[in-house]
Amino acid sequence: MAQLGELYILTIQCSIQVRTTRTLMNKARKALILGSGAREDSIVWRLLRFDPTMEVYAAPGNPGMAMRGCKLIPLSLDHKNFELLKDIALNLGITLVIVGPDNALVDGVVGVFTQAGIPTFGPETACVIEASKNYAKNLMRNIGIPTAPFETFSNYDDAAAYVRKKDGQVVVKADGLALGKGVRVCNSVNEALQALTDFMINEKVGAAGKTVVIEDKLVGTELSIHAFCDGTDAAMLLPVRDHKTLTSDPKSPMTGGMGVWGPIDIDSELMTTIKETIVMPCLQELNKRRTPFRGCLYPGLMLTADGPKVLEFNARLGDPEAQWYMRMLREDVDVYDVFLACAEGNLKRLGYGSEPFQWHNANCSVITLAAAGYPEKPQKGDPIEGLQNYTSPNGKTVVFHGGTAWVNGELVTNGGRVLSVSTVLGNAEPVRNAYEPLRMGLGFSRFHYRGDIGEN
Repeated sequence: MAQLGELYILTIQCSIQVRTTRTLMNKARKALILGSGAREDSIVWRLLRFDPTMEVYAAPGNPGMAMRGCKLIPLSLDHKNFELLKDIALNLGITLVIVGPDNALVDGVVGVFTQAGIPTFGPETACVIEASKNYAKNLMRNIGIPTAPFETFSNYDDAAAYVRKKDGQVVVKADGLALGKGVRVCNSVNEALQALTDFMINEKVGAAGKTVVIEDKLVGTELSIHAFCDGTDAAMLLPVRDHKTLTSDPKSPMTGGMGVWGPIDIDSELMTTIKETIVMPCLQELNKRRTPFRGCLYPGLMLTADGPKVLEFNARLGDPEAQWYMRMLREDVDVYDVFLACAEGNLKRLGYGSEPFQWHNANCSVITLAAAGYPEKPQKGDPIEGLQNYTSPNGKTVVFHGGTAWVNGELVTNGGRVLSVSTVLGNAEPVRNAYEPLRMGLGFSRFHYRGDIGEN
């Protein structure tokens, strides 16, 4: 592991001589991770834990990835950089690209790499199922996937009339990508009107909120389901529970995710129902539309008295759910090979299409340490302390970097969700033990976390 303060940066030459794909695709496994958050850091950690000799690159990456031995390509995931990233990948002989963030998917990065012959984990045009909630809801309505009744509006006055008709007992969702902040669960007309004003008029989530989906509220227990998909088949992962609001108060602001606990104990019959009534019908419909889904399908569910219903579809691994999965998959599961099989449309060759993955017989907690002011105005530049005690790859606790940066040789906060503290616990071990790293001094001067992860 690199020392704190040491950062490996891949030097990008101004002139790139692009070789043919055929000569580059050799037997050596070389992975390129797109993204800079804790989700991507956990994938880097997992790949190098399975095979420390693998060449792993990240764009743009973060200090945590560099500390693990990953080489960073300091290019933002702007659309204008996709072709350059593709050229760099060809020259490096990258054999697999793994896309983390939703915005890169929506901006078309998968097509750039696949057209160059580089297998890429992530859906291409099928990512519209996350990019537009209206698209996803209409798909579900058309083929009978269980979800809440809804209407879609692009006119404020029409939307306002509808929420008044519903007496404000609705969920207002921005149609487009909003970094986990485009959902408001409303309990009154005033709350619903405020959500409409914030999204449609004040543009608090940008253009994503110009169109809104207004749903009936569902009652039940939320559940996160993930499935690795190869276009036609799906391998189901264990169910976990995400904590989306800033605090335990359900009325507190929605965030990108403040923590995960699992596995959640549900019976195999319910998992079969979820796969047969939600995941597979979705894959089949996307295939019919000639937009096969290859990557991670992540439906957020509500377990209601009438069975599981979809709250939303996501087209990538969740964050912080990815951190949970990377910790809890058994060491002999080769995630590189799983990602590659999905990208190549051949999941069955691994046996994962019909057989479950192998998991540690334990529980796991992932706690997000967020900067003060998150999610509206997160503070930056605070020194981060205590990491040296919790970064051992063989340890019970592994800390993944999200919003971190090096400034003048010092590791500091550089984003809203700064660190993900993942701790594997024995089945009889109390949940509170997951908070031990925080009591031992891990953190920074101004940070926020939820103290109830795993308690509900």
